[in-house]
Amino acid sequence: MRILAISDIHCNCHMLEKVLTIIKDYDLIIICGDFDCPRAVDMLAGHRVLAVSGNMDYFDVIVKLEKFGILIEDNIRRVGEYAFIGIGMGELSLEEIKHTEKTIIISHYPPYGTKVDIAFTGEHIGSHLVRDIVERLKPLVCLCGHVHEARGVDNIGETLVLNPGPLSKGYYAILELPSCRYSLESLNL
Repeated sequence: MRILAISDIHCNCHMLEKVLTIIKDYDLIIICGDFDCPRAVDMLAGHRVLAVSGNMDYFDVIVKLEKFGILIEDNIRRVGEYAFIGIGMGELSLEEIKHTEKTIIISHYPPYGTKVDIAFTGEHIGSHLVRDIVERLKPLVCLCGHVHEARGVDNIGETLVLNPGPLSKGYYAILELPSCRYSLESLNL
C-alpha cells in the first residue's frame, strides 16, 4: 500500500491542489490535521482519504470531515490488512484493537520525547497520550504533524514516527506498507 502523508495544510489550497495534481500513484491519502478551512476538505472529494483534525480545525472543518466520512478521530478504520487508528482528544477503546493487527496511528500531535516534537525553542511539545498509545500498541507507523519545524522521522522501539512537515510550505511524505519505506518530499524545488 502506498500512502500520501500530509499535515498542516493551513488553507494553502494552492499547495494542496499542486500535490494532488503531481502525485497520482497512491492508494490512500492520510491527513494529520490543520486543514484550517472547509475549502481544503472540499478539494479532497473523489480521493480515498483518512484524516484527523488539528488544533486549527474548527467546527466548520470538522463538520465537513464528518460529512465526507473521512474523519477517523478516536476511531478505527480498517483498510485492507491495516487498522488505521485516529487519535484525537476524546476516548478511544484500545481493547477493540487486536494486537495481531498491523496498525497505523494517525495523530495531529507527535508523540512526546521524539525528534519530531521539538519546537524552535528546543523544547519537546508532543503528546504524552500519543506516546503512551505508541508504546502500548507498538504500531508499524505513527503519522503526525503540528510541529512545523520538526519535520522528519524517529523511532519508538520498532515504530516509525513520521512528521511529513507542513504542506502549507510544500512538504509531504510517501509511505510504503508493509516495508515502512518512506521519503520526505517537497513541492518547492
